[in-house]
Amino acid sequence: GLLGRYLMGFMHGVVTIVNAYVDEVWTYPMEVLPSKVDKDELDYNFPLKVAGGKVVAADIANGSDSQLEIVNFGFCMAMRKFFNLEDFPLYLDETGRTFDEQHRENFIPFVNRLIENGQFRQVFFISHFSSQHGAFNQAEIMVLDPTNVTVPEQYNKNVIIR
Repeated sequence: GLLGRYLMGFMHGVVTIVNAYVDEVWTYPMEVLPSKVDKDELDYNFPLKVAGGKVVAADIANGSDSQLEIVNFGFCMAMRKFFNLEDFPLYLDETGRTFDEQHRENFIPFVNRLIENGQFRQVFFISHFSSQHGAFNQAEIMVLDPTNVTVPEQYNKNVIIR
């Protein structure tokens, strides 16, 4: 019970950061709620309130794949902050693959803003959507296999693949 009550402040901080990231990308209101202390124990569920409370999932695990993906992204960003890992490169491997078209379109400018604001100096962005990687106009692009994908005019300038 004491440990659970002690962790509540930390969990509120994490949830606040997660929700800030979700708000930047998501088109409809969606909020992760902190776990509760039930009978002096943490329940370790993070309820998901969608559309202003019209839909409430008992835990984020019950949300859609895309909802879970954006919450996981926000959680990773919160952990980077709490563990002081902000100087580490940002790895985005197929991030947004479960998003619908609008959320995918919202995500890329958001990542660009993070880069422009100096939050990340280096981003490794892996995507099969050419519209996504084309948005990073200052990026150096590496293509492992150009089969079945649209490639830019210049790629693999700074890498040799053998």
